[in-house]
This record gives sequence, structure tokens and C-alpha cells, in this order.
Amino acid sequence: MAERLQQHDMARLDRLSTKITGNPQTVSFEGEPLYADRAWSEFHAFSYGSVIPVLIKQVSDNNKTRLDLLYDECTVQQLNFSFDHFLGQIAQALNQHINGQSGNLPIHTENESYFLDRGEEWIRELRGRGATTQYNGTVELNLPHQRPVSLTTRSGRPACAVLDAVYQTTKSEGGVDIAVLVHNTQFRGQQEDMQAVLFAVGQGTIPFSAFVNVFTRERKGELRLAAIRHLDRSGQVSEII
Repeated sequence: MAERLQQHDMARLDRLSTKITGNPQTVSFEGEPLYADRAWSEFHAFSYGSVIPVLIKQVSDNNKTRLDLLYDECTVQQLNFSFDHFLGQIAQALNQHINGQSGNLPIHTENESYFLDRGEEWIRELRGRGATTQYNGTVELNLPHQRPVSLTTRSGRPACAVLDAVYQTTKSEGGVDIAVLVHNTQFRGQQEDMQAVLFAVGQGTIPFSAFVNVFTRERKGELRLAAIRHLDRSGQVSEII
């Protein structure tokens, strides 16, 4: 069973919902990443069963909401857990907190391998613009004075940052105005790399009016919110504290 949110964390999510509501928009929610070689965890239960249901309730009066699920069967070595396994767990987690109404929530699913071809096109485009460098057998974004962002693996496959950026862009192309991702803090660097790719491809903008990272962590045996990071279209960052 997912853990209940503490009062302070509820207040932070309320401040976030106030910031992202306004004119009617479509808000997408995405929880803890789904890897075919990693089992359902307490962070999955917390994101899909506690944090996302609260945010859906807070923003759904003025906005359309949807759930986006990406199944990574592409960057893993083994396929131990099927997409259907995760879909069942997610439906159960949601139903515990939104009174069995998860069937009314539009759910959009994708496999990560679907984005390989477009990821390769993006890398070719960035290389053609002179926005990349070669390093140790990989292609990287040319970002002076910033940490390196790999665009390819040594095998030549598009790196996770590229595939994730393509995926986020398809959300925008499908009508999403605001993307909210609820991940544990292990994924903070990955999110920053993905956003760097989005800005590089968009030449200084991202394809959403806002991109929100809600990071979670375990503290003293309890799951809590670690940080809420709000990114606007032009890259201005604000923290919801």
C-alpha cells in the first residue's frame, strides 16, 4: 500500500497546483520509471498511489489530465517484468486513492524502442549544426562549462537522455501543455540531461508551457518529497518549497 503524504508535502503539492493551473490546459503525469528488468518498488507505489492522485484531484477541475507510461524494454539486458504487470500495479495503486475512478483517466502507453529512429535523426541534426563533440567513442552535446551529456552509447545507440527527450516531445505533439514527472532523486541527473537535449533540439526552448519534476526520497524510513522543480518554456527554473 502506498504511504500517505505528510501535511508539509501536501502543502507543497498544493502550491505547485496553484502555479500550474490557470487557463484550461492538458496536464500529463508520469510516475516512477518502468524498466523491464526492475520490479515494482515502494517508489512506484508512492508516485502512482500517493503523489499523482493528489495532483490529479488538485488540477482536474480546471484542466484535462492524463497519465503517460513509458516501458523501457530497450536499454535493459533482461525482460523480467511485462508492461501488463506494471499496468495492473498502477491501476491498483490509483484506485486506492481516487475511488475506483482510474478507468476515467486517459492512459497513454509507449515502448521506449519506438523512439530509436527519431532519436537517431535528432543526433544527426545536432551533429549537422555543430552542436556535438566526440568523446571516448560517444557523441556528446557541446555544452561548454557544463557537465557532459552523452547522446549515444559506445555501441552507437541513442542514449537514454535522447530517447527520453523524444518521448517528452511526443507528449507535446499529442496535446500536452504541462508535463509533471514524479521520480525518486536517483533520476535527477538523468532528468537534467534529458532537458538539456530538449533545449538543444528546441534551440533554447522546451515544447511545454511548463515542465515539472517532483523528486521523492526515503528519509528516516518514510517516503517524502525531496524537491519540486518548475521549468518554464524558456528555461527559467523555480523551486516549490
